[in-house]
Amino acid sequence: MKKSYKSDILEYIHLLKRGVDFEFAVPVPSISRLFNRLKEAGFIDEGTTEGCFKVIFGIPINRKKEDFEKVVWKRDLQLLRYFLFRIIKLESWKINSIAFDVFRSKSNTLVHLPKSDKKRLENASGIDLLKDIIDEYLGENEGKTLNGGNF
Repeated sequence: MKKSYKSDILEYIHLLKRGVDFEFAVPVPSISRLFNRLKEAGFIDEGTTEGCFKVIFGIPINRKKEDFEKVVWKRDLQLLRYFLFRIIKLESWKINSIAFDVFRSKSNTLVHLPKSDKKRLENASGIDLLKDIIDEYLGENEGKTLNGGNF
C-alpha cells in the first residue's frame, strides 16, 4: 500500500518525539533565545524543556536525556497559530499536525488551532510582545532556513 505524503509527515513528527540516542544537531543559539523569551514572557510553560520545544524545528529529542512532553502553550490559541505560521511557514494542514502532536493547551487539552481571526488576534493579550519576539528571531535568521524550509 502506498503511503501518503501526509502520513510521512506524521511519521516524521512521531520520530522526532521518540528521539535518538545522541545530540542530533549542534546548538542553535537563536532557537535557545526564542525558547527562553517565550518562557519568560509566559507563552510557554516554565516546565517545558528546550529539547521538547526544538521538535517544531525538526530537531529530535535526545531520549538519553529526556522523554518527550508536549509543549504547554499558556496563551490564546490564536497566538499559537500566529507563532507557528510565522516561524515555520508551511501549509496549514502541516502546521495543524505539528500543533496537535507537539503542543497542549494550558488546560491540558489537545490543541486544535482555530481558524485565522484577524480581529481576535489583534485583541489577544500579548500579541505585540509575541510579534517582537518573532521579529527578533527572524531577524537573527534572515537568509538562513532551518531544515531547508521543510519540516
